[in-house]
Formats: sequence, C-alpha cells, structure tokens
Amino acid sequence: FVASFVNYGLTFNMETLSGSIYLNAIFIGLLRYSINLTMAFLDFNFMWLGRKKIHLVAWLEVIFAVFAITVLYAFNKEHEYGGVVRWLAVSVMAASAQLYLSNGVTVGELFPTCIRTLACSFAQFQSRLGVVAAPQVFLLSEFWNPLPYLVMGILATADMLSFHLNLPETKGQPLMDDLPSSKKSKLEEAQELKKIQENIN
Repeated sequence: FVASFVNYGLTFNMETLSGSIYLNAIFIGLLRYSINLTMAFLDFNFMWLGRKKIHLVAWLEVIFAVFAITVLYAFNKEHEYGGVVRWLAVSVMAASAQLYLSNGVTVGELFPTCIRTLACSFAQFQSRLGVVAAPQVFLLSEFWNPLPYLVMGILATADMLSFHLNLPETKGQPLMDDLPSSKKSKLEEAQELKKIQENIN
C-alpha cells in the first residue's frame, strides 16, 4: 500500500516538478532500469544481500528524499531549489521499483504453496488501494504546503520499520509447501473435538 501511495502520489503530481514532464519520465525509466540491473547482479552474486536489505536501502532513500522535500517546502525554498526537488522526486519514483520487487518476492517466498497465490493477490490488492489513495494526498497541501510529503515520509518510515522488524529474511530459505502444523498431536485434537461435541449434545 505505502509503496504505491508514495510512488503514484508523486507520479500523479509530476507536472509540478521543474523541467519537462517527458524528460522526467525518461529519467525515471533510465534510473529504474539501471538500478534494477544493478540490484539483479548484486542479488545473484552476493548471498548477504537479501530482500530485507534491498527493501531497507530503498526505503531509506525514499524517506531521505521526501523529508528533504518537506524541509524545502516548509521554508518556501521549493522554487529556489526546484532542480533539487525535481531530482529528489525522480529518485523516489526510481527507487520505488525495488520496493515493489522486494515486496513481491518476499510474499512469494514467505507463504506456503497452498496459499501463495492468495497472499500475492492480497498484496496486489493492497497495492491497488495505494494507487487509488495516492492522488488524494496532495489535497493536504491546502492545509499546509509540505504536508503531503510529510505524510509520505511518516508512512514510509512506518512501513520500513514494520517490514524490517517483523518479517524474516526469505532469501535462500526453502519454500514451504504446507501451513505450519499445530503443536498438538492429532490424538489431542481428536480428544478436544470429542469433548466439544459431547458438550454440545
């Protein structure tokens, strides 16, 4: 949700950036392409570079950029430093590709085969919700000009911490086929079920 919220929030507001919107789109594409190739090479050759590290680095770049833009807007320097705002926003949209990739791969590796497609579908649904909500974030600028970027930064920080602190590293781990079994034996479960049925009767 948050990756789409930040990425598409900036994308739908790209006309406010300095420079040509077409050149900005080209720069975003070139940056994404080069970053994706670089990360694919590093991921393939270095086992220590896992999903969580890629996710963390991408979010750190995004958080730095949106908070930097927030500061520039707070001090009414967005026009004076229009080029800086432009490249910070472009870097966010370029780095967000790694968020989508790390999120998608982690979901695929984290959940067992029996519910993997369901988990991926739910993740995509959340992402689409972020796309729907994204254009509305800049309505907050009516209250305070830097507020949209501040909200993005806060949500990005929360997402980064939540992902990093709660999910295990999935790179190099065997994929599960089944859901984790209960700690109780089947005999104990059968006995409990029998007691429940007796109580009902």
